[in-house]
Amino acid sequence: MSEKQDVSVFPVTGWRVGPLLGHDVILMQFHFITSTLHPLDESQDGILYGITPDMARALIIQLEGSIESFRTSQIYSPDETNH
Repeated sequence: MSEKQDVSVFPVTGWRVGPLLGHDVILMQFHFITSTLHPLDESQDGILYGITPDMARALIIQLEGSIESFRTSQIYSPDETNH
């Protein structure tokens, strides 16, 4: 994605995903903390996004590709603890 070291990153602590009934839209909202020093119970709700089913499929493919990149690189650790 970006090789820059000065990019602000907000760790994701969870999410909500579901269809918008009566529309061809999937709603997504990420919960995040602004620093790794903040406790998980202080997570904030992010913006509510709406994407089409085709966009969701494309996102799944990109996420799977990113996961595979970790698996084939030296930085992947299957025992690493997740939030």
